[in-house]
Amino acid sequence: ARISVRETIEAATAMLIDMLGVDAAAIRRVRFSALLAVGQRAAFVDAIESVFRSGDSARIASQMVARDGSVVDVTLSIVEVRGAYASDGAVILVTPRAAS
Repeated sequence: ARISVRETIEAATAMLIDMLGVDAAAIRRVRFSALLAVGQRAAFVDAIESVFRSGDSARIASQMVARDGSVVDVTLSIVEVRGAYASDGAVILVTPRAAS
């Protein structure tokens, strides 16, 4: 997914949309953290703030909540997208992982 510096989703892959069971139009402008299980949101916010602050990429284990309420274990790989003068947001690679 591509997110803005305000953490809203600008674009999402078909794989992410299918995994969550949502419509492509419905996911745009939603805060990415709203798709995460409540207990996982703080770790994501810490990771994204660290990426924007340092420019270094981050990788965290997390859980996303699908439209049907099921929880999907995922790994989030986060990298900043930099413009000429400032951050333009981030790209988040969402990879499903085996339940732990």
